[in-house]
Amino acid sequence: MGEELSEPIAPVWEVPEPSAVHEAVMDDGAKIYIRRHGNPEGPRILLSHGCGMATDAYLPFWSFLCANFDLFLYDLRSHGWNPPGDLRNQNIPTFVQDCEKVLRAIGETYGEKPVIGVFHSLSGLVALLHEEKWKGFSALVLFDVPIQPPGGKPEDLVELGETMSSYTRRRNRWFETKREFADRLNSVTAFQKLIPGVTGLLAQTTLRPSPGGVGYEL
Repeated sequence: MGEELSEPIAPVWEVPEPSAVHEAVMDDGAKIYIRRHGNPEGPRILLSHGCGMATDAYLPFWSFLCANFDLFLYDLRSHGWNPPGDLRNQNIPTFVQDCEKVLRAIGETYGEKPVIGVFHSLSGLVALLHEEKWKGFSALVLFDVPIQPPGGKPEDLVELGETMSSYTRRRNRWFETKREFADRLNSVTAFQKLIPGVTGLLAQTTLRPSPGGVGYEL
């Protein structure tokens, strides 16, 4: 989704068109667009992203799954393909309810089938909390979930949350061009081990045109 970068960032990752798109409406009216890729005869996977990201940005990972899996992608509300909504509903309990609605929508629209959840960071935490209440996944594969590790102390997790919150509050929200955003990521140590072109893909999938008509915003 979105416009092309004003200057190419090579190599360019192009997100393929999904074979199907389903608009799921959440309990409060928020819309989440579920996209289907891959092999409809294969085992079913539901995949989502970390905080502030977009599932299309994980293309270099999930593209390897398309040949063998019936792959469904969704973004957390107000992220990625989804229209921005009320920030008061941007919270973990709401994300958990949304996850259940997404699973139900997939089953009702495409037929019931066991679902493997593949999730990163925040969406992984959402999936764990979802399983406590509904148990809708046949298996979970989770990466970098923000939970207390074995032997850890609760205060360590609190400190991590406070650190991440402070980073988020300092995040620049507006960028004149997508290239500016990609260049900013390239200068951050945490992003320097990404394979080539992924910061450009992040710019394409996580920025929206600014409502004022000038530049882009997260």
